[in-house]
Amino acid sequence: EEMYQRSLAVDSGYEPALFNLAGLYEEAGNRKAAIELYDRILAKNATHWDALARLAQATKLSGPQDPLFDRLHQAIKQVGDDVFARETLNFALGKCLDEVGRYDEAFAAYSAANALGKQRSQPHDRSVTAQGFDQLIDIFDRDWIERTATESTDSPILICGMFRSGSTLVEQMLGAHPEITAAGELDFIPWLISRNLGPYPQRVSSVSAPELKRIGDEYIAMSRELFPDAAQLTDKRPDNFLHLGLVKAMYPNVRIVYMKRERMDNCLSMFFQQFGGNLSYACDLGDTLDYYDQHARLMDHWESCFGDNIFTVDYDELVREPEPMLRDMLEFLGLDWDERCLKFERSGQPVKTASVWQVRQGLHRSSSGRWRNYETLISSLQ
Repeated sequence: EEMYQRSLAVDSGYEPALFNLAGLYEEAGNRKAAIELYDRILAKNATHWDALARLAQATKLSGPQDPLFDRLHQAIKQVGDDVFARETLNFALGKCLDEVGRYDEAFAAYSAANALGKQRSQPHDRSVTAQGFDQLIDIFDRDWIERTATESTDSPILICGMFRSGSTLVEQMLGAHPEITAAGELDFIPWLISRNLGPYPQRVSSVSAPELKRIGDEYIAMSRELFPDAAQLTDKRPDNFLHLGLVKAMYPNVRIVYMKRERMDNCLSMFFQQFGGNLSYACDLGDTLDYYDQHARLMDHWESCFGDNIFTVDYDELVREPEPMLRDMLEFLGLDWDERCLKFERSGQPVKTASVWQVRQGLHRSSSGRWRNYETLISSLQ
């Protein structure tokens, strides 16, 4: 609140500062303050397209005639050759159209956004992706995991799965427990792999248990340095599911919470979200569905190798009847039941992912079966 009051006196030349401050309010769940700051930016600079897009994402629309529609349509016409801004505005328009039930138009806006996103992404090759997953399954088999396992007694908590599978929701629920710190999406595992095990995964065929123990100890040290007061913390990087065989060998007692969401809901939610250029498959719904199937194949492999270390959370079951699954999850993690986990939206934890406004609503079922709103538009892909 003090930061906000100070911002009221900030000159219009400090647009980046105001924009960053609005982002902090989003993370904290203060929708009103974030919207007011975006409005202030746009009052001074009507062509601040990022502010307009973020305003649209944060706003609960009044209905099909909400003035935001005209603003977004006009902005898309005015944006010119700025491909990224056009992409961002089309994603924002898609969100608004979806919110008021104009699904055909929403899908068209999202499709336009993703077509633009493809221009800044590497081409996606499904056959290369399948070969990559085959390689992970072949290298990280049960024999390799058991042969290379370290003697580490550490038992980190990883939350993983497809992007947009509900991992942020589970992180917030667990983070409301007094013994858990929600660390967010840590980059430590991919970074350590890149630094120590390249070319990956071929290099692991010659890695020794002591070498793996050293890498594992470094991950623990980095985590403790970042969160020195945490009794236990969760690492919620979704695509760590790719590295679970390595992680299991590194930490025989690792605890893995795997988020599983209905295939069409999960993939459509990804298609509706703007990602960076690293997720080449996310700009094409067919590619996303194919990647989902590859990820499911890999998870079946991990389950067959070390299923006792994996707790699978069915997203639809969780939002339909949260307490039984949450109790089982806490038992799996060796923690006592705590009622605060059901009231996670009151905890005040920051949310730094695209799920910020969904999570702030608390538990709701509106995202379950959402794909049926678009069933006729995607029937050829099912």
